[in-house]
Amino acid sequence: MFPTRLARLLLAVALTLPGALCGEGALGKSSMARCSLFGADFINTFDESMYSFSGDCSYLLAGDCKTHSFSIVGDFQGGRRMGLSVYLGEFFDIHVFVNGTVLQGGQHVSMPYATRGLYLETEVGHHKLSSESYGFVARIDGSGNFQILLSDRHFNKTCGLCGDFNIFAEDDFRTQEGTLTSDPYDFANSWALSSEEQRCPRVSPPSSSCNVSSELQKGLWEKCQLLKTASVFARCHALVDPEPFVALCERMLCACAQGLRCPCPVLLEYARACAKQGMLLYGWADHSSCRPDCPTGMEYKECVSPCHRTCRSLSITEVCREQCVDGCSCPEGQLLDEGRCVESTECPCVHAGKPYPPGASLSRDCNTCICRNSQWVCSNEDCPGECLITGQSHFKSFDDRHFTFSGVCQYLLAQDCQDHSFSVVIETVQCADDPDAVCTRSVTVRLPSPHHGLLKLKHGGGVALDGQDVQIPLLQGDLRIQHTVTASLQLNFGEDLQIDWDGRGRLLLKLSPVYAGRTCGLCGNYNGNQRDDFLTPAGLVEPLVEHFGNSWKLRADCEDLQEQPSDPCSLNPRLTKFADQACAILTSPKFEACHSAVSPLPYLRNCRYDVCACSDGRDCLCDAVANYAAACARRGVHVGWREPSFCALSCPHGQVYQQCGTPCNLTCRSLSHPDEECTEVCLEGCFCPPGLFLDETGSCVPKAQCPCYYDGEIFQPEDIFSDHHTMCYCEDGFMHSATSGAPGSLLPEAVLSSPLSHRSKRSLSCRPPMVKVVCPADNPRAEGLECTKTCQNYDLECMSTGCVSGCLPAPGMVRHENRCVALERCPCFHQGREYAPGDRVKVDCNSCVCQDRKWNCTDHVCDASCSALGLAHYFTFDGLKYLFPGECQYVLVQDHCGSNPGTFRVLVGNEGCSVPSLKCRKRITILVEGGEIELFD
Repeated sequence: MFPTRLARLLLAVALTLPGALCGEGALGKSSMARCSLFGADFINTFDESMYSFSGDCSYLLAGDCKTHSFSIVGDFQGGRRMGLSVYLGEFFDIHVFVNGTVLQGGQHVSMPYATRGLYLETEVGHHKLSSESYGFVARIDGSGNFQILLSDRHFNKTCGLCGDFNIFAEDDFRTQEGTLTSDPYDFANSWALSSEEQRCPRVSPPSSSCNVSSELQKGLWEKCQLLKTASVFARCHALVDPEPFVALCERMLCACAQGLRCPCPVLLEYARACAKQGMLLYGWADHSSCRPDCPTGMEYKECVSPCHRTCRSLSITEVCREQCVDGCSCPEGQLLDEGRCVESTECPCVHAGKPYPPGASLSRDCNTCICRNSQWVCSNEDCPGECLITGQSHFKSFDDRHFTFSGVCQYLLAQDCQDHSFSVVIETVQCADDPDAVCTRSVTVRLPSPHHGLLKLKHGGGVALDGQDVQIPLLQGDLRIQHTVTASLQLNFGEDLQIDWDGRGRLLLKLSPVYAGRTCGLCGNYNGNQRDDFLTPAGLVEPLVEHFGNSWKLRADCEDLQEQPSDPCSLNPRLTKFADQACAILTSPKFEACHSAVSPLPYLRNCRYDVCACSDGRDCLCDAVANYAAACARRGVHVGWREPSFCALSCPHGQVYQQCGTPCNLTCRSLSHPDEECTEVCLEGCFCPPGLFLDETGSCVPKAQCPCYYDGEIFQPEDIFSDHHTMCYCEDGFMHSATSGAPGSLLPEAVLSSPLSHRSKRSLSCRPPMVKVVCPADNPRAEGLECTKTCQNYDLECMSTGCVSGCLPAPGMVRHENRCVALERCPCFHQGREYAPGDRVKVDCNSCVCQDRKWNCTDHVCDASCSALGLAHYFTFDGLKYLFPGECQYVLVQDHCGSNPGTFRVLVGNEGCSVPSLKCRKRITILVEGGEIELFD
């Protein structure tokens, strides 16, 4: 038998060489060994022994019989195949039933599913369980037929009902005890898997009586002969001998109760055996009237791409590297969606794992997305940029770069660096017992119109204009400042600038798209690219946050922040465990609804940082969690996370806590002067109960008890006066008249505090080249020592909140370290080093020269790199680092994007990482110009 078999194998190789099979029906020969369980009780082994066995237990079909890394088990009941089970060692099992039910570790799972190097999916009507790490594929088709394919690494290393895969059929019937038998039932029964939960009975062959009429028997016999006589099957005779299949078909004639369809499983098995040898038998099903059944709306085809078109494939570029298989597919022009065939217009869309029907819409920032043909079609409006400061100096730039900078000084947060129409400066101070714990104490804002002067938003919620405290609300032209929640303030300037300040260190700066690409400062340049967010005034991007932050320092007398440990938990191990456990709420199911809208990872890092650096970690914990909840609320996801025993918010007497309240028109003053432009946003905090309004004393009162604000005066309820022969009276917080009933002035009177004291240093003498500067008493906007220019801040605007007399460098000179230098001798700075004028540095592929304190660089477009490090760490072309421990193979990079036909793909995946007996390695696949390259570490 062996010479004949070898000759057949050599012929198969010859016929599948390039160019040997050129017409319809040619298919590359599979390199995997195949075992199948088909029909009522037939089994075709890896080495092509065919026999019958009707099991009634679980039996080993195939597996790694040397190291026992995996086992594939067939589950039978009363002679029927019920499903397949895969075991990895002793502690992992997954069960796939004929009806599509899947159990893993006793729990139901849905397809597709990936775990421990196994991939479970539905493919052309088959349930498919595969693993490149273990080297097998198992399929269950719609008729309950099983197919098992093993890679050649398992040659002569497997055992079970599928044989030993050594190209010798003679030794296939080797029992579990190691003896050879000629009885298939003795052989198969030996591989039963009895256990304490399941005792396997010994199965005997069924009776051989024949209950089929001679006329039907003749028709069945003729159908079996099609394997030898029909031209559609004759094309494969040189590759697969039909005689064993005909003999099997004839043996089953008396045992089948399905009429003329009884031979069909054998004919299907022959067609599949031919396909494995590279020969597709197009038309065999129609010629033999044996077309396999398919789900409603689908049709059987001899060659269906495993990457069949689905609604999901409309929105992704699939990489299909497998050969076609026979199976069920949708009619031409239709797509598969959740097991049914639909038109493309009926395809749903998916966002964050949730399906949306056609026509559904989602809001993404300031844009709206509509589901059409399985794709989200979104408007493309430029959205406002948001810069955020939370906790202990945690920043989020306009371009969503998160970092922590704990310098103590005044810093330029953001500025219009083209037209200098506005500037925002922050003042930071130490806020806890750790020297690295720094918080924002105040915010100073310079707005476009000269008469607005300098606005200072102070700790506790106070506001000063040019050094004088003012009462809120403040409405002057485009400027509007109002209280939102408790001590929180919102500053709006027209429609282009908004600042939300909670009075305790949390700041949100929001700019309209008109400033995109025009800003500078700690908030970055608002150009959509995180890689250049650490751009300094000198024109270079710094790799370290300390050097970047120091470059935007405004005060000459502040120390530069030196490189600091990035994790205060390493300095405070006492709080580390508490921080890890407490901050885990951000990644818990409590916030799960927000995870797809706002990544919790940067907020988790900030939470750990604050809890470990804070003198009372529990207080800082609540603020850190509230920061993430606020970010979720800005994306429309509202999470009720506070509990009576966890971060409960205590409200002043008479006020109530609301998770999502609006700050608009809730005060007595707003009854007289309603704010028509107030934005109805969702804010967490303490509010007056519905129907009550906040008066000047902080009490919640019904509007009948609210005073009225008219012409700069305050009138109590029921006050009546005459105004130009018109009777006016105060009712429900609004001044009514017998004529128009119009409210009074829209500009509340500013209540000014006593002026700032004049600070001058008496009997002051200065040594050259320093000169004495005395602040004038009659100029509140004068600048003095607090605005000393240095080589590093020379081009930055100073915002003085009070002039300080003292010694300043003479005109034409600036301060550098502790000496005065001529402006033209100032160095440039990069990565914490000084460079003299004319010095050069290389940045990527560009060269930069120091000129007039700034770097003048060439503008070449440099190569970019993307990295996949370890098992789950990725670093994008644009500098984003993230963790993704996926268990599938993924597209690392490709140019098949949108309508672009593309030229290459690079795929990445981890192999063997969940297999104790295999080495974990990274696998890279490069697909370019029709070729394929595999790389392993």
